[in-house]
Amino acid sequence: MKEIYKNIPAFPTQELNSNYGTHPMQDGMTLRDYFAGQALSGILLLGRGVVTDGSFRFLTPEEAAEISYTNADAMMEAREK
Repeated sequence: MKEIYKNIPAFPTQELNSNYGTHPMQDGMTLRDYFAGQALSGILLLGRGVVTDGSFRFLTPEEAAEISYTNADAMMEAREK
């Protein structure tokens, strides 16, 4: 994956002037972080279980996060095609 794509912002906001004052621009999270969060939602929905060598076990939070970012990287690469 191209390094530049890891930092594309998701949900950026522009500076907003309103009756409540000025709200500065926010970069938002990166698109990679957004994709990882979506993947993590699915992993947690499934109870963080994984089948390895025919056995079931729960993923540690670190493993779930790593798998989430692996999936996010795959989604980022798929966007380049």
